Amino acid sequence: MRPGRDTSYGADRRKRPTYGRAGDGRVKQGRTGILIILAAAGLAAALAACSSSGSGAQPASSAVQPSGTPYVIGTDSTDTSQVFALPEAADGLVAWANYTNKHGGILGHPVKIQRCDDQGTPEGNTNCARQLVADSSVLAVAGSESAQLGESGQPLFAAAGLPFVCATPNSPQELQTSSAFCIDGGAVGAYAALVRYLTGTKSVKVLAGPYIDITAGQETTDYWAGVARANGATVAEIPVPPTATDYTPTIVQVQATHSQAVLVGLAPDQTARFLQTVAQMGLQVPIGTPGAALTAPVVQAASALAGGLYYTADTLPIADVTNPTVAAYLGEMKADGYSAEIGDTSANSWMSGVVLGTALKQLGKNGVSRSALLNLLEHGSVKDVPVLGTLSLSGAPSGFPKLANQDVAIALQHGTTVTYVAEHVPGL
Repeated sequence: MRPGRDTSYGADRRKRPTYGRAGDGRVKQGRTGILIILAAAGLAAALAACSSSGSGAQPASSAVQPSGTPYVIGTDSTDTSQVFALPEAADGLVAWANYTNKHGGILGHPVKIQRCDDQGTPEGNTNCARQLVADSSVLAVAGSESAQLGESGQPLFAAAGLPFVCATPNSPQELQTSSAFCIDGGAVGAYAALVRYLTGTKSVKVLAGPYIDITAGQETTDYWAGVARANGATVAEIPVPPTATDYTPTIVQVQATHSQAVLVGLAPDQTARFLQTVAQMGLQVPIGTPGAALTAPVVQAASALAGGLYYTADTLPIADVTNPTVAAYLGEMKADGYSAEIGDTSANSWMSGVVLGTALKQLGKNGVSRSALLNLLEHGSVKDVPVLGTLSLSGAPSGFPKLANQDVAIALQHGTTVTYVAEHVPGL
């Protein structure tokens, strides 16, 4: 943690670009209880309607204020980085804690978020993990999104028996470690789902994968490339320097592979510039990317793509403003000054808090500990989680989110028209 910084909940009111997806509020029920949005309009329009009508306002706060020993939840995120900063990951968890405390806490106890910025480095991530493990008051880790977690911090959480409810995993290790319980497939599940969709529904046989040339980027690309090969496709993995600004050489490499589709593993701002260059160079194949990369510049750049942009939707349907959980999320994010961070990344972190809060309530006042949480998550079921329903590990395939073996939504972007297609992924 950086010296002098307030790391408790409610700190750090910065505004970041929106990471959102389009939606008109119509909802489809997935086969496993996950809500999937079918959409044709922009998220911005839905949120504007919410703001003007008041339908997204949170319920009145509870008159009973939480007291007693706080339930402490750690979060290890990349608040600052020269490559890929994601403060909205931790901010979504902070907003959930603020909302929870305004409404009586958990079993009358306040929630406190112990936040650590790894600054996007393996050393920083390891140091953050060690601090969270050493703090005996920390019951679990949640809301964390860092490219370094799977390789650096997560093994330390596992060794210490510290439960990790990950919101949006960035590496295969986060999905495969025994003490990690992911509510979403993250980048790993997103790419694997896109591969299954493109090789199956679209009959793609040759894929190119430009990715940020860091360890997590290579591991994620290697992982989905294995899925592609298992489904009869060939893959050209193309590393891109983290500081690259000119993507012409990368696209020349893609063209040389004669790929029928491209899955982009770049940061959102890099993805926008990459797509602009794709359009300028006349590459006419489908492009795929995780939903978390769907910033406004990416959507704008996608409107010029001849082959369209495919992307995955995430756990919380944030365009469905009539959903009480969505309304609470939107209301608190705005109240906390995080309006610019409304989107998939912060929403998934909010949901990781919701999962942990539900599990803590289920344990009861006398059963709350790291070991009790880990036992419940690993061997039991977390019942009646808002939006997600009952979460259980029974039958969850290896290498897929343990807590939510959900249907995966795939979308095709042509200009401003979006059509989601539900694609079930029983295993990767």
